[in-house]
Amino acid sequence: MVPVISRRTALSGLGVAVVGSCTALAGRSGIGVADTDERDAGPDWPMARYDPAGTGYNPDTAGPKRSVRVKWRREPERFSGGVASPILLGDTLYATGQGLTALDAATGSPCFSHEGSYQSSPARADARAYETDTLAVTAPTGVYGLNAGGGRRLFDYEFGVERWHGPTRDPSFDFFGSPGAVPPVTVGRTVYAVVPGTASDTAHIVALDAATGTVRWRFETGPASLPAIGDGVLYVVSHGRVIALEEKR
Repeated sequence: MVPVISRRTALSGLGVAVVGSCTALAGRSGIGVADTDERDAGPDWPMARYDPAGTGYNPDTAGPKRSVRVKWRREPERFSGGVASPILLGDTLYATGQGLTALDAATGSPCFSHEGSYQSSPARADARAYETDTLAVTAPTGVYGLNAGGGRRLFDYEFGVERWHGPTRDPSFDFFGSPGAVPPVTVGRTVYAVVPGTASDTAHIVALDAATGTVRWRFETGPASLPAIGDGVLYVVSHGRVIALEEKR
């Protein structure tokens, strides 16, 4: 009888390593089965400020209340300059710092890392075309959709971490230096991101498909804040104005 081998074993025999070994990376998280702003119950912190409304409040989790001690401390390889807030998905912590790093939240053990110019906090989005969620991040060169499961490594090359590269900007146009990256906000299968302007293009907000990066709509704003979303309306502050955007009817 011919023995049955797993796909993982077969890939390993070809020199292909599966990048991302933490348990939370194995499958879909389950968030966002529809484009609503309903939240998962549980300890996850899936984006900056926790939810699309930007409340920064998860009633189902708690932090240290009195004195503290160091549980673990890591200096991951290919990680530098990271100051954006990390996010927590199940047992995995994701952080950005000239790349994306995934760590076991309990031990700090590395799951995977991938180099890139990513600067913002990641935001988790449902991507039904894949077995794992998409992590949306912004960078000086635009918006990226990354594989929350990590991808695969063939010898010294990584494949499948970057799923798409959305609206871009010219990184050389930085008269006052590189602007801070505004974290994306996700609702279901849609990514909402602020894309900085260039010499020939005004800064704008875009709505992107989480699986493909396809632009669903864009709206010119000038430099803008982190969006807040609720009841089908997107709110943002730009140049002293407060703007509310809703779907055309």
